[in-house]
Amino acid sequence: MNQPTIITMTFEEAKDCIGRINANMNNVRALILDLYERKGWEALGYDSWRECVVAEFNNSQPWAITIFRGKDVENRTKPSKYRGTLLIHASLRSDKEGRAFIEKTFPDVYRKFDFYVLGCIIGKVEMVDCVTDHPSRWFFGPYGYVFENPVLFRKPIPYKGKLGLFNVPDDLIVGA
Repeated sequence: MNQPTIITMTFEEAKDCIGRINANMNNVRALILDLYERKGWEALGYDSWRECVVAEFNNSQPWAITIFRGKDVENRTKPSKYRGTLLIHASLRSDKEGRAFIEKTFPDVYRKFDFYVLGCIIGKVEMVDCVTDHPSRWFFGPYGYVFENPVLFRKPIPYKGKLGLFNVPDDLIVGA
């Protein structure tokens, strides 16, 4: 059976593609700010912006796994003074639109998806900063939690998550 011929991009085509991706990220940022500033959550029936973001943009898969595949900034609506180790929990909800967005916008990351678990603590990162601007391709704000040193656990730990930051028993992650 013949393999399909892959036509590689020229330098100019690749630069144009990067420019279009960056333009789309700016569009996403503008849409989120519009939703926030014009209180779009009320039209959707939420009591607060936070409730809307958690329900619509929580750390569902595939967003959780992207932290271990190059995503170095987690976008949030409120700043945080927390610095230190964070466990990454993948919610029970899977975001099909998010997966399609990542597949289209970040194909290099999408190709690295080797497993996809739900309702588990899947790893840990160091949260080193909270910023309002960042050069990362993942940042669109209004706040970005900057992550370093991601460690994906060999075996996910089943755990019921909660909204926002929450504590887990120390003995749960021993040996993870």
